[in-house]
Amino acid sequence: MSLADVLEDGSFVINNVPSGSYVVQVMNPTFIYEPLRVDINSKGKIRARAVNHIQPSNVVQMPHPLRMKSIGPYRYFLQREQWRLTDTLMNPMVLMTVLPLALMMILPRLNDPETRKEMEQIQMPKMDTPELSEIMTSIFGSGSSNTQCQGNQPKMRSRPNKRKDKS
Repeated sequence: MSLADVLEDGSFVINNVPSGSYVVQVMNPTFIYEPLRVDINSKGKIRARAVNHIQPSNVVQMPHPLRMKSIGPYRYFLQREQWRLTDTLMNPMVLMTVLPLALMMILPRLNDPETRKEMEQIQMPKMDTPELSEIMTSIFGSGSSNTQCQGNQPKMRSRPNKRKDKS
């Protein structure tokens, strides 16, 4: 690992580098720089290319002397998300309250008159069927229903009074 100081004009020099393959990285706290790969052969010929970790076979040659360009500033902090109305409307709690209310308001208006008449005829109680209260009274026998209770009560017979007179 070799380090070099940057001069006032922005240039730097690293001397006495043996032959081999090197990665040049600029370490700066405010800006991001793209790393470069520098290959030096035994004759001293220099070949520079951009580092591509995803496709190493894709070679992009860089001109010599190397010019390092900043990609952009470091972003240490994430920008706060802005409030949007669509995020609020797509909230599951809002959907669970708004959709049923909307359905209750819209569905009654969608009924056509013929369907409404059919539904009313289906829902109308038939006159010959007993009500639920009468059925429950007959099952549990509370005695409040006149029709059911009169048949179950024993009939009373009248007996003549047989008194003996003591005279």
